[in-house]
Amino acid sequence: MTAKKCQGCGSTTGLRKYIYGMPDGPVEESKYLIGGCCITGNDPTHECIECGHQIFKKPNPDIIEFEGFRTH
Repeated sequence: MTAKKCQGCGSTTGLRKYIYGMPDGPVEESKYLIGGCCITGNDPTHECIECGHQIFKKPNPDIIEFEGFRTH
């Protein structure tokens, strides 16, 4: 994980990394959250399960969204 402490509540045990897409097996829930298969280009990378604070990476300026479609 890039962050070790939640910026929202200070928890050192609540942060989970998002996995997007269909997992091919069981997910280790102590480390990961399933984010679904619809990716917008501005999705959270991590979330704190204790307070709900989400961490986002910087948006990609090369991705342009138009009525639900993305182009590069």
